[in-house]
Amino acid sequence: MSSALRSIVHLWRGLAGLGYWVVPCTGKAAVVKNWQRSRWSAEQMAGIARNYPDATNTGLLCGELVGLDIDTPHAETADAIRAMVMDLPGANRAPFRVGKAPKILFAFRATKPREKRATGAYLINGHKCQVEALGERTQFVAFGTHPETGRSYEWNNGSPAETTLADLPEISPEAIDGLLARAEEYFAARGTPIKPASRSASNRHTVKGDSDHPWADINSRALASPDAWVPDLGLDGLRRYQRGFHAVASFRPSINSKVKKRGRALNIQPSGIVDYSDGNQGYSPIDLVAVCLSMPAPEASEWLRERVGGGDDTKPVCVAGLVSQPARRRVANSKSHTY
Repeated sequence: MSSALRSIVHLWRGLAGLGYWVVPCTGKAAVVKNWQRSRWSAEQMAGIARNYPDATNTGLLCGELVGLDIDTPHAETADAIRAMVMDLPGANRAPFRVGKAPKILFAFRATKPREKRATGAYLINGHKCQVEALGERTQFVAFGTHPETGRSYEWNNGSPAETTLADLPEISPEAIDGLLARAEEYFAARGTPIKPASRSASNRHTVKGDSDHPWADINSRALASPDAWVPDLGLDGLRRYQRGFHAVASFRPSINSKVKKRGRALNIQPSGIVDYSDGNQGYSPIDLVAVCLSMPAPEASEWLRERVGGGDDTKPVCVAGLVSQPARRRVANSKSHTY
């Protein structure tokens, strides 16, 4: 076994001894099948490392461990949400991880483990912003190299490698829900919704997913009815996919000048619009119309309103109520649940 692998095994054994469940990762992706149910002891770590020598990043399974992930690349917004987290009881003792600043993740211990909860995703100054409380059947990378920055993940105020799970500050479901509600309100007042908040069978209370601005209503209606407007955008390679469409994002530059060779990386669904080949760039329907048809946002909103309704003269629609639970489940299951 190489010295690098021996160092990883030493880390994994230490984490297991401190009460954490290790998830071997390559980049941000877990490499072991059924990792959500795996519980390896310290004695098994050497064998796991030998079987998965490329898994040089270390994830930690959530559940009793909670990762409050401030997934906001906009610095001012990240600072505002971080201040909300610091208002939580015990937050001053919570270790926090930085992978790609200003994004940040705080580690807490759940008083009652449950599934992941999240705010809606909002576009703020061109950045997709969201807050997630990672729970059961999810994990986050705690140690190793960030796949985008090429730098090591950094911990401040302690780290899981030196803090037992039992010694992390506690966080209750009520505290999590309160934080997410405050963050949602902050996002809604400053951004455009591009994806509804997550909900589960045990969390059916309504989460405000749009602002009072009439454009938010138009965006919500457009997400709920992609057939009414997406085919009119003239997107190259447009094809039906799941409950919406995927297409080539030919409106943006590419290193390949031949558009026909580019993949259909633009995914337009009732759950949101994402360009997976452009750093998972998010778009609101109005933003997408504006870039596709080369028109300013006010004209794009009117163009959409003529096709889907909404605006000042209609009652707002919440996308979270229009997307069916099975559809949300399919979207959730299509993701790796790794962070």
